[in-house]
Amino acid sequence: MKKFEKNQKYDTQLIGKIVETYKFAKKQGDHVLMQRQANLIYEFTKKYVLNVLWENYQNILRNPQHHDDLIQSVWLKIFKEIENYDASKASITVFLLPWIRHAVTDYCSEHFQKTTVYYANGIQKVQGCINWCRLQGIEPKISTISDLSGISEATVNACMDILRHKNTAAVDSIYESEILDNKSKTPEEQAICNENTRTLNEMLEKNLSDFEIQVLRILVNPHATKNGVAKKNASYREIVLRLKREEGITATIASIKNTVSDIVIKLKDCPELVRIRPDLIRMCKNDLEEPMFSIVDDKEFIDLQLQELGAFQPDS
Repeated sequence: MKKFEKNQKYDTQLIGKIVETYKFAKKQGDHVLMQRQANLIYEFTKKYVLNVLWENYQNILRNPQHHDDLIQSVWLKIFKEIENYDASKASITVFLLPWIRHAVTDYCSEHFQKTTVYYANGIQKVQGCINWCRLQGIEPKISTISDLSGISEATVNACMDILRHKNTAAVDSIYESEILDNKSKTPEEQAICNENTRTLNEMLEKNLSDFEIQVLRILVNPHATKNGVAKKNASYREIVLRLKREEGITATIASIKNTVSDIVIKLKDCPELVRIRPDLIRMCKNDLEEPMFSIVDDKEFIDLQLQELGAFQPDS
């Protein structure tokens, strides 16, 4: 399946004018103009919408029974809410993100609720195996989890699909560390956790830029391990490499240091956020440096450094 690339820049003023014309046409009953503006809105935002979906909901999109219906549900939600968009208050991507998530949440609640109950026991076992693999620095492949749990690969795949959509927001991955104790939550505890997740998402989106959220997401979800044990947070180097590889964004260690410092300042200004996740600031303040000597897997990082040096022109 093709993974869609996100647009690098959105002209807020232009998309704002398109939306205003769309609202005007709808109010006047001009269906021709309304359709024309709707097509423009779609063309301007489709890469971003599809990127969010592919980044967070790959399993359900790869399911032919749900692919088209999910995408249609998302666009129906977007065009239902687009009339509330105000270009002077937020970029189109910031406005769309929560509605994409709401649409997916509604869709999954409607189509996966009974399935989740049916697979409840398997989900708990699969989640425990995933957590163990991460702690051991092992990729949690379906075959590996099947061997560890004794569950068939088909059932493991179904459980992982449900787990993938259980928490719908991109920044919900920040909560993964709370599952490492492998203890089941009561319905009341789960409800509180879900409410905290929604509150956290809203505050992060309100106070941090899209780029800062991307950096924070990588920082609290490291891929690297240390002595075979999963690291608690990503290093500056890992953040630079993953931004380049996953988002196509070129950054430097110095710029990431500045971004993390900005994130800490903004987090401190949100008492409610600190109450919900006091460890976020601590994780941002952890030593994110790595030894400066070269190691075997540093080729990609060295290539980036050489590219930066090649672009540098000393004063003559």
